[in-house]
Amino acid sequence: MGNASSSETAIFALDPFVGITPLPDDDPLFDHMLCARVGAEHVSHADEVLDSLCEQLERNNSHTHNFQKLLRRVLARVREAHTLGSAKASEEVMGGAANALFVARIFLRALLQAAQDVEMMRSTHILKPGTSSDNVDGDIVGELFRTLVDVVVDLERTPETTPLLIEACLCALTLLSAQMYSPLLEPPVGMLGGTLCAEYRAADLARALLLHLALAPAPLAPAAAESNAAANAGRGDGSGGSRAWGLLPAVLYLPRTLFSLLFITPGDNRPPPTLPDAAACLLLVLAQDLPRPLRAHVSGAPFTGVAAALTSLLNLEGGTKAEGGGEDLETVGGASRGAGVPFAPLLARLCAGLPAEAPVLLLYHLLHKNAHFRRFALARTDVDSMLVPILRGVYDAATAKEPPQPARVYMLLILVLMLSQDPAFVETAHRVTVPRAPWVKERILGEVSVGSLAMIVLCRLVHANLNSAARRDPYVSSNCVAALANLCACAPGIHPYAAASIVGLYARLERRRSKLLSRADQAAAAGGPAPLPTTVAGVTIQSAPRMGVEEEALREDAAQVAESMRVVLEGVNCVLSSHMATGTHLVYALLERQTLFREDKVPDEAKDVLANIQAVISHFAPRVVAAAGPSALAADATLPVTTADVGAEASSQSLRTSSEVIAAIEEAGRDWRGGVLRPMPELRFTYEQEPDAEEFFTPYLWTVAVETTSLVAETGAQPAEDEDHSGAPVGAAGGLPPQRQAHASDPMGAAAEDDGAQPKKHGGVEV
Repeated sequence: MGNASSSETAIFALDPFVGITPLPDDDPLFDHMLCARVGAEHVSHADEVLDSLCEQLERNNSHTHNFQKLLRRVLARVREAHTLGSAKASEEVMGGAANALFVARIFLRALLQAAQDVEMMRSTHILKPGTSSDNVDGDIVGELFRTLVDVVVDLERTPETTPLLIEACLCALTLLSAQMYSPLLEPPVGMLGGTLCAEYRAADLARALLLHLALAPAPLAPAAAESNAAANAGRGDGSGGSRAWGLLPAVLYLPRTLFSLLFITPGDNRPPPTLPDAAACLLLVLAQDLPRPLRAHVSGAPFTGVAAALTSLLNLEGGTKAEGGGEDLETVGGASRGAGVPFAPLLARLCAGLPAEAPVLLLYHLLHKNAHFRRFALARTDVDSMLVPILRGVYDAATAKEPPQPARVYMLLILVLMLSQDPAFVETAHRVTVPRAPWVKERILGEVSVGSLAMIVLCRLVHANLNSAARRDPYVSSNCVAALANLCACAPGIHPYAAASIVGLYARLERRRSKLLSRADQAAAAGGPAPLPTTVAGVTIQSAPRMGVEEEALREDAAQVAESMRVVLEGVNCVLSSHMATGTHLVYALLERQTLFREDKVPDEAKDVLANIQAVISHFAPRVVAAAGPSALAADATLPVTTADVGAEASSQSLRTSSEVIAAIEEAGRDWRGGVLRPMPELRFTYEQEPDAEEFFTPYLWTVAVETTSLVAETGAQPAEDEDHSGAPVGAAGGLPPQRQAHASDPMGAAAEDDGAQPKKHGGVEV
């Protein structure tokens, strides 16, 4: 009953603000709105109050302009805090400015989300009427945005200024969120277009956001955050006059730890956004590729403003010197007057956040567009700190019960591909080891190199991608195979399970291709008899049968799989050609599954590579069999290849352990001459971004920003199809004992052909 009464009181108190009568510019209601505070127990009814208020404000603001008057009060408070600066900052002034921004942001957020229409935004004067090319200097919203830029750039990070810095970033994001309600290929309305192309302190803003991201204190642990939330709530309850406004302050109050209660959907336990979260999301939005309609307004460079600044940032060694030496860079406020940021803490903060989507997107952006940062990141010797979290994200996507969001998987794979295209990075990845990877459930790996771990994870994802129609995506498979080939180009000492995974992947692709060709033949047979021959000038001409739509699609899919098979074979050939002395486990895997490499099972596109694989098998198989004695010979005079043969060998106790087989392979390797292998072109795949990449990245980065900062209400996830794990195993069937004991059932060894509709290929990037 008390809650209902408070709600009615709150709405009644705000009637003048949302009503039909324009308020005077100096009306005390504005100051009361910006100062009201209460405790956490009132926040639960904030949404219904806010909906009711914004519905009236949206209807009446076009002629009252009360919201613009509120924004002017907000602007005055923020400018006061900015003028005082960090040196004279007080919790009261900075907290008041942050609270004022919060008030403006929640009303602006609600109005934008309720309208979701360009004309509605203009009619309510949320955005200035006109086109994206209009001058926004006289617009109160543009004025507010430039003041927010000043705050982010000039204020240093202190306990007093941090809430204001967070709110400045979030409020700027909210202002820019008008792009979410505009068609992608049309110029965004109001200030957005001018902001993306503007040069107002763009370089300073880019550096300041990166510094806030890299150097802001780490967020509190969950227990500490909850303790602070209770303390903040208690202070709010005890403040003078805080109860007089009822539920209104529940909408307007800005305790940092209560933000999630107001803007995050029920059941979501995410903490409120931190300064690194807010800075990263704002930077991603500002640095996006320009939408096509805006490019006509920009002469010369494809990037402007913040995006252009990010491409030329240098590294500050130790936080004070530019890359390559030089004088110290003077620091003013939160940003340096020089042209750089310290890359080491920036990369460390991004790696600590992986595989979350915002750090993934920002790491991609810096690697792709900033050559200085790319050289710095690729030259690091601690590659495990960057690559292992990415691989963990890929593995989680491969083993999830429901198909993951495609864009998330794409970005993780693009990062792996970008890192793997650098030979020095790959060499370091194969040299650096991790003591274990407990999140890999198929095997107990023990100590494993980062390069071998990447091979295992990529093979696992391809298996998951092929095993279910709900997951099947040619783009995922092609990127995995390309990155795998890059990793094979310099792969000494492959882990036993990595070697088995590569050969198992080839077996899975071969089975997929055979199934597709079989279905294509069935489709051709169902299409009717071949056309009758025709006679022209006494010559009989037999017309080729025309393929139906289904048959053509199946044969195209089979051709894609055949191309992947060739790439896998090329990767195997790279290892055998360059690192035969340390490739013992890969030879083991080839001998174990040697029936895969018969002429009739390999596509024509890969026959030239097959010759090298067969040369290796022909050299090692007879020598290993000879060392095993006559009882090890199978029908084809090679190692046993069927389950019955393996059982017979085990019963006669003549089948050797894996270590003995490895020793025999090493002994046979002493007689190996690499000159028998046919030279192949260097294998290297690189990432290329498509010209219209914004069609993929712009919607995705806004999705990430919304999920990270809760800019708008979220929708429920779509149901996913169940994965089919039925089918015949393709794992360790062969005459050799397994190289490592299985820890759990191996999903990679149970492949199923789930033939269903395939998702569309992602068009934002290409390999």
